[in-house]
Amino acid sequence: MRISRKHMMERRVGLFPAGFDDDGVLFCNTSFGDYPKRIPDGSWDPWKDSATGWMLLSYRKPVEASSSSPEYPAENAVDEDIRTIWSTESGDKERWFQVDLGEHCSVEAIQVNFAEFDCVPPSGISYQYTGPPTLRRTIEHGSCLQYELQGSGDGTSWEVLADKSEAEEDLPHDFIRLKGNRSFRFIRVVSHNMPFQGRFALSGLRVFGCGQGQPPKAVNEFQACRLEPMTAKLSWQAIEGASGYNVRWGIAPDKLYSSWMVYAQSELEIGALTDGTEYWVAVDAFNENGVTEGRAQPIVQ
Repeated sequence: MRISRKHMMERRVGLFPAGFDDDGVLFCNTSFGDYPKRIPDGSWDPWKDSATGWMLLSYRKPVEASSSSPEYPAENAVDEDIRTIWSTESGDKERWFQVDLGEHCSVEAIQVNFAEFDCVPPSGISYQYTGPPTLRRTIEHGSCLQYELQGSGDGTSWEVLADKSEAEEDLPHDFIRLKGNRSFRFIRVVSHNMPFQGRFALSGLRVFGCGQGQPPKAVNEFQACRLEPMTAKLSWQAIEGASGYNVRWGIAPDKLYSSWMVYAQSELEIGALTDGTEYWVAVDAFNENGVTEGRAQPIVQ
């Protein structure tokens, strides 16, 4: 999974359900691939059984922070772009970030994506192998990422949802699954320590659960045409109330095995098609309340 912000080879590992259909065609279900997924403990259907049904509640919601660097505003932490970050000002001692979901929502899980910013490893940090493939870093100089996750209904009284203030492990993309049906409007992250004296910075605070409204209407009309043998362009009318769209395409209406999720845009250029092969495409609209699947149609040659 490409980031390439601090270094061109900066990556993360992505895991997706995969299998073979009844015709022996290999598929990989990447739809909503960075939303929470269920992990099976037995036989399952990769298309029906992997989704939790939780939607993203935090996209472009109002945010506040203890401080913000002018180059890295607070809005960056809820824009669903892992390459943009929010950061406190240098030297800020009270360090926190919070998002207002706009109303009480059923919150199921929270992902905190920290960003490495102004981190300068001091001399004396030692590394040693404890046997392949594990690389263990000696815990020195307060090099662990430590924080506290809080929730609130009114933005005044806060409940601790996860206390990682004395953590002795690196959790740069921590995922917190809440117990029970919890209702919150505000979610806050309070920093206790950043590795190597770095600034408190987030590439994303992502809150998952169930909104209180209705899913958007379907995208049933769109234009899809081949620009060249291996590239197609899609465009559609923006749907009111939609946060984004999940574009699915494949070699038949029932084999839409590739997908591309976009936010706040209503056109997309798809590459990597096979020359001489007919393709079908569908555009699904979604928001914090759910997904409405679109009808598949062929890409015009």
